[in-house]
Amino acid sequence: MAKAQLGNDLGVVDKRESTAAGAISGTSPLGTPLNYIDITKLRARLIAINGTRYTTAYLDVMTVNDMIYALRTLDDAAGV
Repeated sequence: MAKAQLGNDLGVVDKRESTAAGAISGTSPLGTPLNYIDITKLRARLIAINGTRYTTAYLDVMTVNDMIYALRTLDDAAGV
C-alpha cells in the first residue's frame, strides 16, 4: 500500500517533511526529521528498528501515516 504517497490536493504544508521544521517555533518535535522525508527512508528505518516485526509484507499493508506513527512512537515518542 505505502509504496507511493498521493498528492496533497489542499496544498497544506506538512512540517514533518521539512528538515527546517523548527524554523517557526525554534524547536522541532522530531528528533530524526530526515527519516520522515520519503517512504523509502521510513521503511528502511522501521526495518532497522525491528526487522522481525516490520517485514516487507507488513510494511506493504501499512499506510504512510501508519509508518510515520510507528516511527514516531519508537524514535520520537516525546513528539507524539
